[in-house]
Amino acid sequence: MNKRRFDVAAAAMLVVLLLASLHMISAAVQRSEELGQWFIPLLLFTLVGLVLLFGLVGWNLWQLLRDYRLRVAGSRLSARLTVLFLVLALVPVSVVYFYSMRFLSSGIDSWFDLQVDSAMEDALTLSKLSLDLHKRERLKLSENLLSSIEDTSQTAMALSVNDMRASSGALEITLFSVQGKVLALSHANPDILLPTAPDSGMVQQVVAGDNYVGVASGPDGRLLVRCLVLDKARRGIVLQALYPVPEALSDISSSLQDAYETYRTRAYMRSQIKFSFALSLSMVLLLGLFAAAWAAVFTARRLVQPISDIAEGTRAVAEGNYDKQLPRPKVEDELGFLVNSFNAMTRRIAHARNALEEGRHKLQAQHNYLETVLGGLSTGVMALDGQGRIQTANRAAEQILGVPVGDLAGERLQELGGYRESLQPFVDRVIEGFEKGVHEGRAEITLYRGVGRQVLLCRHSPLETDPGAATGHVLVFDDVTELLKAQRDAAWGEVARRLAHEIKNPLTPIQLSA
Repeated sequence: MNKRRFDVAAAAMLVVLLLASLHMISAAVQRSEELGQWFIPLLLFTLVGLVLLFGLVGWNLWQLLRDYRLRVAGSRLSARLTVLFLVLALVPVSVVYFYSMRFLSSGIDSWFDLQVDSAMEDALTLSKLSLDLHKRERLKLSENLLSSIEDTSQTAMALSVNDMRASSGALEITLFSVQGKVLALSHANPDILLPTAPDSGMVQQVVAGDNYVGVASGPDGRLLVRCLVLDKARRGIVLQALYPVPEALSDISSSLQDAYETYRTRAYMRSQIKFSFALSLSMVLLLGLFAAAWAAVFTARRLVQPISDIAEGTRAVAEGNYDKQLPRPKVEDELGFLVNSFNAMTRRIAHARNALEEGRHKLQAQHNYLETVLGGLSTGVMALDGQGRIQTANRAAEQILGVPVGDLAGERLQELGGYRESLQPFVDRVIEGFEKGVHEGRAEITLYRGVGRQVLLCRHSPLETDPGAATGHVLVFDDVTELLKAQRDAAWGEVARRLAHEIKNPLTPIQLSA
C-alpha cells in the first residue's frame, strides 16, 4: 500500500512539474526576447520528464499485460477498462490536437498576410511622410530665422537668438562659424552652457551649400528635429536649431517603428515560430496522453481490485478454504457491499463447516462405538433399507451365515440365496415376514448345510429414523443349533436318570405286573 501511494505521489509530482514547464515554454514562445534564453533548457527538461512518464506508463502496461497472460484474477477486466479509458481519452484529444494544429498554422500565416504587410509599410510610410513634412517646416522656419538676423555683431546675435528660440518654440538655437566657433547660444535650459555639437559630416554638407535637416534623439528619449542652415549672403554663419517633435507624432512614429521592426523580425522567424508552437502543442498532447494512460491503468486497477478480491476469494472457497476473508473496503459503495457480503457468507460457511465437521466426528464416534458393540455380540445383526437392500451387518452375522455379508452391502437380501443356495430358506422366511406386514416378527428357521442341520432363531423389527416413519428393517438372528442340542441332551439325560431311579425301586416290578 505504501509503494502504491509513493507511485501515485511520484506520478502526480512529475505531471505537475511538466505542466509548469510547458506553461513556461508557452510563455517563452509568445515572447521572442526570452525564447533563446529559456526555450532550450525548458525543452530539454520537458523531454526528460516525458521520457520518465512514458517509462512509468510502459511499466504499468507491461505489468498489466503480464497479469493478463498469467490469467491473474481481474486482469482481463482491468485490460478492457484500460483500453476503454484510453480510447475515450485518445479520440477527443486527437481531434482537438488536429484542429488546433490547423488553426495554429492558419493563424500564424494570417499574421503575415500580404495585406497586413502592406498596411504596416503604408502606416510606416505615412508616419515618415508626416515627420518629413514637419522637418521641412522646421527647416523653412530655420532659414527664415537666419535671414532675419540683420546685425551680425557678437552682442546683437547673442540677444537675437533668445528671441528666435522663444518665437520658434525651439529647444536650442546656436550660431557658429564654419570653422566651428560658437557665436551665440540659447537653450531652454539655462543651466546648459555648451551647444549640442553637430557631426562633421553635417557641417560639411551645409558648407557645400546643402542645408541639413534630420531627426535625433534627445536626452529624455524624445525625438528632436535638427536643422543646420548656412547664410548664403553672409557666408560663414551657420544656424543650428533643435526643435522638439510633437509628442503625439513622436509617440506614433516610435510605436509604428517598433511595431514594424517586431513584425519584420517575426516574419523572418515565421517557420521557427510555427515549429515552436507545434512542438509545444505536441508535448502538451504527449503529456495528456501519457497522463491519461497512467490514470487509466491506475483507475482500472482501483475499480477492479474489489472484484479481483472477490474472484480470488471465490476460487479459495471453491478449493475448500472457507476461512478466506477479503480486505475491508475503504469506501462503502456497491463493491464494498459485495465484499462485506462475501466475508459474511464465508464466515457463515466456515461456521456451518465447523458444525458439520463436529457433527461428523460425533457421528463417526457413535458409528465406531456401535460397530464395537455389534462386533462384540454373538448375535447376528443386519440392517436393511426400505427396498430390502443390505446396509450393514456385524461379524457375527457373517459367521452365522457363513458368507461375507459386508461385501454384499447395497445388494438386495435375495442375493444371499444366489450367493449360497442353503441360505434360500432363510431369505424366503424373512421376506415372507416383510410382505405380511408384521410389525415385529419371530421365526425359527432350519437350514441344511454341508456341515449338517443349522437352526436359526430370527427376529425382525422396523427401523424408524423418525417416529412413525419406517425406512427399513433390523434383522437379528441367533444360531440356536447347539442350544437346542444341549437342551435335547439334557432332556434325554433327565429321562435316563428317572428310568434308572425307577428300576432301582422294589415296588416297580409289582406295579409293572399289576
